[in-house]
Amino acid sequence: MRIGQYYELPGLGDYGLACLKLVIFAAFIVLAWAIINRITAFDDHRALFEERKVAYALQRAGLVFGQAIALIALLSVKSDSAWEDLAWLIGGGIWITALLLGLRYLAPLVISAGSPELEGSAAVGLVRGSFYAASGLVIGAGLTGSAPSLATALASTFIFTGLGIAVLVGAYLGNGSIPPFNLNARVKEGNLAAAFIASGFTIALGLVLRNAIAGEFVSWSSGLVGFAATAVIALALFYLLCVVIDLWVITNTTLAKVVEGNHEVAAAVVAVALIAMALGVSVIAI
Repeated sequence: MRIGQYYELPGLGDYGLACLKLVIFAAFIVLAWAIINRITAFDDHRALFEERKVAYALQRAGLVFGQAIALIALLSVKSDSAWEDLAWLIGGGIWITALLLGLRYLAPLVISAGSPELEGSAAVGLVRGSFYAASGLVIGAGLTGSAPSLATALASTFIFTGLGIAVLVGAYLGNGSIPPFNLNARVKEGNLAAAFIASGFTIALGLVLRNAIAGEFVSWSSGLVGFAATAVIALALFYLLCVVIDLWVITNTTLAKVVEGNHEVAAAVVAVALIAMALGVSVIAI
């Protein structure tokens, strides 16, 4: 704890509270894992560790990562009351876990496979996993900051989290339908290059939306306008970056040909570039 120019070392009570928070954090991760194991129609252990289904493993990894990222926002909360901190962590943890479990039913509708055989393709699993991870960024952001009242805090959490997930879904569906990439159709076919680019775009957008949602609540008008402006600017910058990559980075081919030819390495580079740009955008203070 900082006091003026000096630091005061935490006491034993602070360390004890931190340990308890970490235990609760781990408990929610384990709880979500156990619930998914129970509600799936097949043997999860066999699918993951015996049959080694990559697509399913990518989805489970995305869920764990998304849940952890969202819970981290609650671990940093520190008020004058340890009981309030624990109550916020437990209540927020229930909200995060329930919402991500619900997204398991939305993701297959948004990110669908072209056939039952392709349901197990790595391309489909990668994009769904990135959707869960990006959703975790959005959900966690909705739990940060402060508001004038508990009712306003809850309302802003629900509304901005819902808007963030809606933008993720809308951007994936809209972006995937833009020629000449047609990412949605390619992902449905099991095209891993298309999956890399779509996943990079989704996580990058989640990072930027996290910055648009997180922070103190000032007013509904400023919050909604700021969120909309950030989302639109981010989408425009991502498309601009794709044009730049097309013209000056990938000099001997085009992104359309990368996707069409299923060139995974080039597509992975594009995905990393999108995420790297989003990391910069997400920390800019406006």
